Amino acid sequence: MLTFAKEELVPSTVVSRSLSSILNRLKDHSLNKVAVIRNNEMEAIILPIEEYEIMHAIMEKDEYRNIHSAIKERRATAIEDYLSIEDVLATLIQAHEEI
Repeated sequence: MLTFAKEELVPSTVVSRSLSSILNRLKDHSLNKVAVIRNNEMEAIILPIEEYEIMHAIMEKDEYRNIHSAIKERRATAIEDYLSIEDVLATLIQAHEEI
């Protein structure tokens, strides 16, 4: 679970008035992240670009692992277990007609 220090919870009105200061604090690492609060709910999180890039790289690697796993699984499927495009379309048409 993501936790925030009190100073990292910032109302949206303060963010709009103090964005430059907040960005400077993120850049010099005196803040790790900022949760933007609006109507007593967390609406967004502002991160330093380095943190975002790390997070994005991790998510991308996870997506590649999932694709690799799917490919390995499909390679293990016998060719006779595959469906033709005609069978798939017929099943979709039938399901649509039942709706």
